[in-house]
Amino acid sequence: MNTSESAQDSSTSHSQELPEEFRYFREAVLHRPTDSTLDGKVEEWAYILAAWRQHLAHSRYRKHALKLLLPILDSYSGLCFQRYQEKGSADDLELTLRLYEEAVRETTQDSDDLLRRLEGLGLVQGMRYNQTKDLTDLDAILQTLKRAAELVASTSTYPQYLYFIGEYYKERYRLTRSSEDLTLTIEYLQDSVDRETSRKKVDALYLLGFMFRERYSYSDNNEDLKLAIDTWHAALDLMKLYEPDAPGLLENIGATFAQYYELSQSHAALEEAIPFWQRITAQLSRHSPILSACYTFLSYCCFMRYVYTDEMDNLNQAIEASEKAVELSLPNSEEHIRNLNNLGNTLKARYGVTAESADLNRAEQCFAEAEQMNKRVPAN
Repeated sequence: MNTSESAQDSSTSHSQELPEEFRYFREAVLHRPTDSTLDGKVEEWAYILAAWRQHLAHSRYRKHALKLLLPILDSYSGLCFQRYQEKGSADDLELTLRLYEEAVRETTQDSDDLLRRLEGLGLVQGMRYNQTKDLTDLDAILQTLKRAAELVASTSTYPQYLYFIGEYYKERYRLTRSSEDLTLTIEYLQDSVDRETSRKKVDALYLLGFMFRERYSYSDNNEDLKLAIDTWHAALDLMKLYEPDAPGLLENIGATFAQYYELSQSHAALEEAIPFWQRITAQLSRHSPILSACYTFLSYCCFMRYVYTDEMDNLNQAIEASEKAVELSLPNSEEHIRNLNNLGNTLKARYGVTAESADLNRAEQCFAEAEQMNKRVPAN
């Protein structure tokens, strides 16, 4: 039963028992305008809310009258939001936001409806922020999310709220470039990862890895790159290699590892990376869009191990992986050009040791093919 019907039914048989303020409100509801269209329904609830404000908002019965106000606000905000979705009016979004804010203010902390209203408020605040990109609106979302998180702190949904807060701090960091916002992003995401036990942990790990890598740009601490790599490894462990996010994870792991190794020259990390890429290339489907890149990463790691061990077996493995990368990459693509150059470099390195003319000839052929393709591939 809606609020207007409730006010009408409860007061018909007991009108003489109602306080004067409630009788006035009842009369206003009974004589409200009615219209079955969406615009008409919005106006109807606007009228009912105005009647509540006129007769009950400042009366001595206000505390009891809140039992009527909150359903009014719920219904009115729901219709305004529906109209915003249909017509896209900024005025409707603004009105919806104000109604949700009032509903949250008037809801007691122990109410079962508080979380639902906070979630609704956060949704509308997010839509408003998407339009304004204003820091004040972003801070309002964070405040709402933190309050909602407090309500579910002992439930299984708490880690997801921590993730949402981390996401919005990431957005705040994007706007402010503040190291404090970056730190808060990492803290909330890490807390979410530590608490989450469901498959949703992957999202938090994925984003957390990016934030560790971003922190490296400030810290110049190689360990931040290592943290990013380890975090993405943890995400990959929870996924199947055919899932849509797996190629992006593998690409980030490979590129970030190359950067980390160039800076750290960590042989221990290299020894961990080689079996990882061997396993990945063995498990990926031949039709995987990332397989060629994975062979490139494997080739890089094997070549780097050759550099510090001077063992030909490592150089041969690097060449073999480069051959696979060339074979699997799309002809005339930028990736194919890079792979040809990589293969040429590894073959030329082996020629420098063995003086086998076949290696030199093949290397020169790779470089020539890459140069010809490069002339045909438009620059980005």
